[in-house]
Amino acid sequence: MNSALATIPLLLIISLPQSLLAADTPSPKKPSPTFAIAIKPFLQTHCLKCHGPKKQKSGIRFDQISAYQHKNRQLWTKVHQALVNNEMPPDDRPQPSAKSKSQILSWIQTQQRLSDTAQTRRLNRRELSASLQHLTGLNIDYAAALPEDGKVEGFDTVS
Repeated sequence: MNSALATIPLLLIISLPQSLLAADTPSPKKPSPTFAIAIKPFLQTHCLKCHGPKKQKSGIRFDQISAYQHKNRQLWTKVHQALVNNEMPPDDRPQPSAKSKSQILSWIQTQQRLSDTAQTRRLNRRELSASLQHLTGLNIDYAAALPEDGKVEGFDTVS
C-alpha cells in the first residue's frame, strides 16, 4: 500500500465520529416550552394529586422537581411512556388536552436529546474496516493496519 492510500483511513477515522454525531442529533423545529411555563402546570393539574406531598403512588413525587435533570431521566422516560400509552392520568381523573399532552411529550424528548444520554461505543476493527470500505468504495482490508481489539469476556464490541 502506498503512503497516499495509507493516509486515507487515518483521515476517515478522524472525521467519522464527528459526522456520525452531527447526523444523529436532530435539532428541534421550534423551541421547547420551559419547565415553569408549560410542564409544571401540567404536573400540578394532572399528576400532583397522586404523586405529590400527600400521596406518592409508585414512589413518584413531582412536587419537588423544578427542572429536567439528567439524574431523573428514567422518571421522565416513564412519564413519556405512561402518557403515550394513555396509562396516566387514570381514566377517573381529568384528562389533558391533546395540545398539552403533545407539548409535554415533545419537551421530554427534547430534554433527553439535549442531555446527551446516549451511550457511544468504539467500533471494533472488523466494523471499522467494513464502514471504511462502504464509505470509500475501495476493497481494502483496513483492519490489517489497525491495532488488535481488546476483549472483555470474549467480546470485542463493548461500550
